[in-house]
Amino acid sequence: MAADTSAFKRPPSLFRNFVSREPSSTFPAESGRYHLYISYACPWATRCLAYLKVKGLEKVVSFSSVKPVWGRTKETDDHMGWLFPASSTEEPGAEPDHLNGAKSARELYELASANYTGRYIIPCYMQSPTSFISPRNFKITLSPAVRQMAADTGAFKRSPSTFRNFVSRDPSSTFPAESGRYHLYISYACPWASRCLAYLKIKGLEKAISFSSVKPVWGRTKETDDHMGWVFPTSSTEEPGAEPDHLNGAKSARELYELASTNYTGRYTVPILWDKKLKTIVNNESSEIIRMLNAEFNDIAENAALDLYPVHLQSQIDEVNEWVYDDINNGVYKCGFAEKQEPYEEAANKLYQALDKCEDILSKNRYICGDSLTEADIRLFATLIRFDEVYAVHFKCNKKLIREYPNLFNYTKDIFQVPGMSCTVIMKHIKDHYYGSHPFINPFGIIPLGPDTDYSSPHDRDKFSS
Repeated sequence: MAADTSAFKRPPSLFRNFVSREPSSTFPAESGRYHLYISYACPWATRCLAYLKVKGLEKVVSFSSVKPVWGRTKETDDHMGWLFPASSTEEPGAEPDHLNGAKSARELYELASANYTGRYIIPCYMQSPTSFISPRNFKITLSPAVRQMAADTGAFKRSPSTFRNFVSRDPSSTFPAESGRYHLYISYACPWASRCLAYLKIKGLEKAISFSSVKPVWGRTKETDDHMGWVFPTSSTEEPGAEPDHLNGAKSARELYELASTNYTGRYTVPILWDKKLKTIVNNESSEIIRMLNAEFNDIAENAALDLYPVHLQSQIDEVNEWVYDDINNGVYKCGFAEKQEPYEEAANKLYQALDKCEDILSKNRYICGDSLTEADIRLFATLIRFDEVYAVHFKCNKKLIREYPNLFNYTKDIFQVPGMSCTVIMKHIKDHYYGSHPFINPFGIIPLGPDTDYSSPHDRDKFSS
């Protein structure tokens, strides 16, 4: 690395001798004399193998491959690098070093030079390597805020929300639907919080319920421990879109939970529906908050006629919500936070089966439950809008992008263009959060540049209009 810029700089290779067609040279071009050590994973090594193949040199120069995953090259230190398998059946495509009996590429370098101090890289053609160095071993530890894993399987398991009270249109209830009484704490980065904001916007409740957003990137929520979570900016100019907590003066979502319950031991999540009068959390479960916003505030909503959970579609919406949540909304997290290959593949397969199912439904209907915009569309949209920008890269959901699904892509643009929906999407917050708050996935916090999709561009969903 260039220490002054943090820019990657590849060190040069050290063994730079040449094979020559000159018979008197130190390394003459003789059939059967040379062996090429490669890795099928390494681009530098495979281009050497490509030359061996296309030049028809397989009978002249032998070759073999190391295993694809780095391992410890010596018991006495933590160096991680290229290893040979113990048997020819351990790793298809790789084979033991029958030539020198080496267990690692490192041993080949030490065999060639007892004083070698460089990088143990491939390809190795006799004594002419040109490639990469392996980093020292480090242990990846998941943040407590996201470590909701089934330890025996390595599969992600989301913890349930804990504040489950309800706002009611009944004036005598503990939490009556009164204008100005409630505040919605959200994060533009969080899909669960953003769907609550979407309801607030499209139902016309902005004058009745105030809202504010935390910063997108997690920070320390307390000086006395290492917990990382949602924090408020110190000023309204620190993070465009986020603002300080003018209501309670909290520095983090954690402080709101502790203000609501001094004995609280759960997760400090958003959204938070806050009661200004009783100074407590009403509810932090997004699926229940959106139901309240849809129906209980209709007496003060500017768009009360919009019903996103109509009686005649409720069973269908519930059915769609169930598989969309499990396989898509939460499915991307199951992919991203999986600690083992098997649960990742299981989640990824279910994710794409569900996306294919959506694509098929949307080839026949404008919306996921028919001809009307419903709750199911808002819930699905929150994941789709983040998919290509974040989940495809960060959560390894890269088998197929949303923009490669004609119906899903146009559908996402259609929902985005529903009046009020576009202002619930701040892509900078979304990307900054995911790429900046999960160092166990993205240790350097590098944020990809693209794809910067224009969801305000024309779509074709009007073809379903009667």
